[in-house]
Amino acid sequence: MQKIEIHYNPYKMETVLEVNGINVCETEDYSQFKEFIENDTPLQTWIEPIPYKSWKGIINELASDDCFDKLEIHFHGREIDFEDLKRACELENAQRKIKLSITYSLKSKLSDQKLAQNIDVVMQTLLSEEFAKLIEERGENSQVAKDYKSLEADYVQAKEKEFKIVFAGLYSSGKSTILNSLIRHDILPTSGDTCTSKTCRIKHNGKLDKQVTLTCFNKQGAPVIQKETFDTDEACLNRLWDITPLGATRSNPETVDTIELCLNLSHLYPSSNMEKEFNLVIIDTPGCNSSKTRGAESSIKQDIQIALDAITDGAKEMVVICADSQDYEDESIGEFLKAINEASKEDSGDFNDRFLFVLNKCDVLQYGDNENISTKKEKFARYLMNAKRWGLNENDFSPKFVPKIFMICAYINYAIQKGVVNFTKDDLKADRKKRI
Repeated sequence: MQKIEIHYNPYKMETVLEVNGINVCETEDYSQFKEFIENDTPLQTWIEPIPYKSWKGIINELASDDCFDKLEIHFHGREIDFEDLKRACELENAQRKIKLSITYSLKSKLSDQKLAQNIDVVMQTLLSEEFAKLIEERGENSQVAKDYKSLEADYVQAKEKEFKIVFAGLYSSGKSTILNSLIRHDILPTSGDTCTSKTCRIKHNGKLDKQVTLTCFNKQGAPVIQKETFDTDEACLNRLWDITPLGATRSNPETVDTIELCLNLSHLYPSSNMEKEFNLVIIDTPGCNSSKTRGAESSIKQDIQIALDAITDGAKEMVVICADSQDYEDESIGEFLKAINEASKEDSGDFNDRFLFVLNKCDVLQYGDNENISTKKEKFARYLMNAKRWGLNENDFSPKFVPKIFMICAYINYAIQKGVVNFTKDDLKADRKKRI
């Protein structure tokens, strides 16, 4: 039996891993763990297999020689991270030829709420008149004085109640279908061509049931189309087609810069009590694809700038980059990767959790001999990490960066939500939309 002790502090991005009382970073027996731990890589990143790094996952790396049959894991940290660890371990163990008997225990808990309270107490001290006088004594040109000037504004931003997730991607990657499936409303225009010609903020409002509200703003943030309420998805979709037209036959008000949709997103919260902690905002950006006919390079740059701004933004917004699993090669991906790599130089390991890569339309993937979903995923990872392709040196990519890739079939999920499994022959015969 092996006894595993894991201390994980996501706030400091610190991990201590001990095997039978021995720190893995202090012995050559487990040197493969050092790269992740010493580079402050989030635990969730490396508990799972990373094929292009030849990393088999935490269980397989700990028990690769099958010299024991029992594993005892003691965890110190947040409960949510503990649950992630258990899920990853069970999945790896289920795929092993020789299964391990694994027991888990959460020895000590880190509380997000308690940490926030402690930070509030510390900030009250830092923003007091007594502390401000100490800073003044250092001189206004000192680095600490310069940093102190922005302390209160940075703290307000850190306590921002909005949790933003920015969706970016290539044209025709199915981004709008992904979002319609996530929000459980058929309101975002979908087509084989570009649909989202405006930035769209999808904001949670727990007071709404099935209704959706729409408001449009100009670049200065002033409303140019006052709030409208829709009882059906179809009515909202038709209104969006007026504002984000496909082709030149419809009106396209240039004064509209951002569309805000408010609807109930309670189902996307991990638990109901979290709705009080933060307000979820999903930001749908215009698609980008330099390989398609889209006009001037400046227009392409403008399309991806919102996502690039989110990558480098001090608020550390989450960014989801979507691509077609069959057609993802485009230099726009390189623009995202360059920005991510640049962000990694300043951020600690937590930056790695901010970026997700989604390969959509996996239901229509073609497979050759010896190919499967895992080899397709690994191929995409190698594509992302090909520094030469993006005009970077081989050593330019931060060792902390491990792309998180998810293979999905958004249209199938969308169809299931629409009840496709219950359609009868008569339903399909009578309704063309259901046949499609």
